[in-house]
Amino acid sequence: MSIINKIKHESYLLFADPYHLLKNKAIVKDRVWLKTVIPFEKNDYIDTIETNITNRQRTQGFFDNHLEMAIDHLKMDPQYTFNRPLYIKNPFLRSLLTGVLIFTTKDKCKVEYTVKGQKKAKDVTFCDNNLTKHHRTAIFGLYADVINHVYVVLKDEKDNIITSRNLKLPGLPLPEESQDLVKPLKATDEFDTDFVLVTGGYHGDSFMMDEAGNVRYFHDYKPQFYGVYNLDDTNFIFPTRGQRRAEFGNGHSIVSYVTDFFGRYHYTLLNEKGFHHWSTMVNKDDTIYILSSSLYDENMENSIMKLNVKTGEVLEEYNMNDYFDDTYKTRNDWCHVNSVQYLEEDNSLILSMRNIHTVGKFNLDKPGFEWLIANPDFYKDTEQKDLVLTPDTSNLSEDFSWFFQQHCAMPIKPNNGDKNRLYVAIFDNHTANRRPVSYFDKDKHSYALVYSIDEKKKEIRLEKRIKLPLAQTRSSVRYEEKSNRLFICCANRRDKDYESLGAMVFEYDYDTCEMISQYEIKNDCFQAFPVSPNITELSSSLPHHDTYSVGKVCDPYKLEKDNEDYDLIVDSLIKKTLKTTNVAESTDEFLQVMDFRLVGDLLQIYGKDHDFQKIILYNKDDIYVQDFTDSYQPLPVFYNEVYYQSMPLNILKKAHYNIAIKYEGKIYTSDYYITLS
Repeated sequence: MSIINKIKHESYLLFADPYHLLKNKAIVKDRVWLKTVIPFEKNDYIDTIETNITNRQRTQGFFDNHLEMAIDHLKMDPQYTFNRPLYIKNPFLRSLLTGVLIFTTKDKCKVEYTVKGQKKAKDVTFCDNNLTKHHRTAIFGLYADVINHVYVVLKDEKDNIITSRNLKLPGLPLPEESQDLVKPLKATDEFDTDFVLVTGGYHGDSFMMDEAGNVRYFHDYKPQFYGVYNLDDTNFIFPTRGQRRAEFGNGHSIVSYVTDFFGRYHYTLLNEKGFHHWSTMVNKDDTIYILSSSLYDENMENSIMKLNVKTGEVLEEYNMNDYFDDTYKTRNDWCHVNSVQYLEEDNSLILSMRNIHTVGKFNLDKPGFEWLIANPDFYKDTEQKDLVLTPDTSNLSEDFSWFFQQHCAMPIKPNNGDKNRLYVAIFDNHTANRRPVSYFDKDKHSYALVYSIDEKKKEIRLEKRIKLPLAQTRSSVRYEEKSNRLFICCANRRDKDYESLGAMVFEYDYDTCEMISQYEIKNDCFQAFPVSPNITELSSSLPHHDTYSVGKVCDPYKLEKDNEDYDLIVDSLIKKTLKTTNVAESTDEFLQVMDFRLVGDLLQIYGKDHDFQKIILYNKDDIYVQDFTDSYQPLPVFYNEVYYQSMPLNILKKAHYNIAIKYEGKIYTSDYYITLS
């Protein structure tokens, strides 16, 4: 066997032709190999269950912790040196254009690397500031489906260069359906942040692009339609698309993951009501404010939840039903809170409430609204009329401009702004189909707006109004302080006939409102905003967690004799005196609900919204029921949704159980069983 074939056989990668092997040598492995580095300990909850359900998945955080231990083990291996490092591509499977570079050095140092620009983009430099002899540096920002030129530098604690070298690292191809995601129409010279993150939408891609429109990060799992919820410059909440709960209206993600841009799932975050649209981090602690639904008052998307993101504990909840009179409570989705942003300086929230054309400042110390931004005519006959800010038109040569069914109300601090005023940027979708009003101008464009507020005088001034393509739903506007620019995303563009046109991302100079760059996105999304990932954190080992699942979903109840279903269930399942319909004899339409799986300590069954009513675990002594009939579906648009409904198993008595379901009022047995020990 030739030396070249031997190298290939041993899973070495020829970064260039054979004659350059010694200059750019590195050992390349992947996740499949990484899983075998240390023995896998089977001590997740699912390993304690005996069942004939074939689809069994361990808790994601538990599995990723095993990969983390393997990486920490490898970084101590002296065979991997700066001259002959180990490179593991996409180690956590989910972030295609990432890898980890592993090697040891004689002295403590930090690692800086530059991904050389290709395809009309600039070089991008990152630094792993962990001062150590044992390196596990996260490689980020690679180009897809090409060989990447990466210049690596070792520096001492005073930033003196010790040595350097070039590497050529592979960029994995993007999925076929996600090719050609971005078309630059007017490209800027460079972003002042590393990349722009695009996330969410019905297609669901989450990716980062550079200033030339190249995809430089791609998360290979699709979140719920609202995209990911950023926690900081490294971590985010990933809401699952298919693990939801039936409620009044849109069923939201009750299973999410706390993860990072490296693709590591730290732990599972469970919540019995689920999340939607937006979250905001409170500085210097583990608290977030995240949007939810009140669930028990037959309304949807009207609630803000204060949540400890490390424990899953719900600390407070604010229901918008309590802060408005009944004037506009004319529909199930009357309020529709779609963004929340925390103001640290006075412990308050800026809320966007789409279906009442309103943005408000909500005081958390004494819960209630301090003021509302809306056309005063909208509130003139309500109890909230005195909260509405008065328009200041002294700087305008035309009528004051209002927004309609807006998204993304963001407090900002413009470089040349008045320090005594509060500035709020809003994406004005400029449609009024959910809440028709007499003063809607029927203009078929959307707008990026910036208002400034004199909170003492209770006056509002329009500062900026940028005309945009019509985006009926979703969308965002962000301000980047370093560059003094607005990043605007028309996330769901529509033409004059309201056909979908994907998304558009713009960059504008804040002072002049001049367009700097414009990118066409192939698919719709939820929002887009600039990001600069923290490579030092991504290169650090995951913190140890006592558990890899926090929070809770709704618990099942033990069926007692006074329950109205007791006789029916006992006669059907235990005594076998009533005829039941066997799954094998059911129609094809019914068979779609019979996808059973175990995910950690959750039994999950795939079913149609609200037609799938109960999961029943039973034996001759005990019957446990997970009930999904505490709500009904008032909105036809959601009636045909199908997703996994969940039943937690960790609170059940340890025993052998058969599994049945209640579907459209009928009880069906299955051949599946679970033994908890």
